[in-house]
Amino acid sequence: MADIQYTWTDYKNWVTTIVTNNYSFLCRGHADSNWKLQTTFHRTVKYNNYTLDYYNQSIIPVIHSEICAMRD
Repeated sequence: MADIQYTWTDYKNWVTTIVTNNYSFLCRGHADSNWKLQTTFHRTVKYNNYTLDYYNQSIIPVIHSEICAMRD
């Protein structure tokens, strides 16, 4: 699978095209507007009482190996 790389300028141009042409686009939202936007890390730490060290040493390696397996 070939890597596709875009620059920040490419991204800004893409967003500008969407906005100026009134295209509708999808974004991830929450079922409840009162929920905060938080990273997976912040949600995981809060609900499981994980430390940053535990997250980095135990969770990130698993995620990394799964992502690498999907690329191969």
